[in-house]
Amino acid sequence: MIEARHRPLFASAFALYTSLLLRRRFHAVWVRGSLPDTRAPLVVAAQHVGWWDPMLLFFLSRFRFSGTHYTMMEEPNLRRLGFFRWLGAFGVDREDRANVVASLRYALARLQEPRARVWIFPQGRILPSDVRPIVCDPGAAWLAARARAPLVAVAIRYDFLETQYPQAFVSFSPPRMVEEGEDDPVEAMLTAEADRLRDAVASRQLDEFDRVVPRHQSRSR
Repeated sequence: MIEARHRPLFASAFALYTSLLLRRRFHAVWVRGSLPDTRAPLVVAAQHVGWWDPMLLFFLSRFRFSGTHYTMMEEPNLRRLGFFRWLGAFGVDREDRANVVASLRYALARLQEPRARVWIFPQGRILPSDVRPIVCDPGAAWLAARARAPLVAVAIRYDFLETQYPQAFVSFSPPRMVEEGEDDPVEAMLTAEADRLRDAVASRQLDEFDRVVPRHQSRSR
C-alpha cells in the first residue's frame, strides 16, 4: 500500500490554492456542525457525491478543524495524483484483500496518534447525493471500534438554487462511539445526515449553517 507523507509547507500552499479555487468556482460553501475539538482520534465517514469532495474537505480540514488529517484514497488515483500523499492521503486497493487489510492496519496505527483524524469515503465511488440506499464497504466502523475513536458521518451536496454558480453544502453528524460486534452503523448514519441535509437545502432552512466561503465579488467596469 501507499503511505501518507505529510509535507506541511506544501499543504499550506495547496490550502491557499484550494481556498482561491473554491471562491472562484462556487457561490458559497455552507457548513453545518463540526468535528469535535478533542485530542482523541476521530474516524470520519464522508459521502462521495462529486469530484470536488476531497478538495472541499481538505479546505475544511485546514481552515476549520484541528488535528492531523489522513484520507484513505483509491490507490490507482493516488498513483496518478501522487501529491495527495503530501496532504495526508494513503492508498487502498479495494480489489486486493491483502492491500485492504494493510490499509486498515495503517489507518489503525495512525489513530493511535494524538489528534489524528482519518477520513474515509465508505461508498467507494462517486454517486449522486440522493441515491438510496446508501451502501458502504465495511471498514470505518471497524476502525472506530478498534481505536475507541468517535465516528462522525458527513453528508455533502451541490446545488445551484437561485445563483449562477453552484453552492456546496456539508453537514456533520454528532460523534458516535461504536462497540465491537455491533451492527455497522455507517450506512444508517450517512443516510440520516444526507436526508437532513437534503431537506434543509430544499426548504432553504440554512440558519444552522455557517457560510465559510463567500464568492469574490467582481469589480464593476
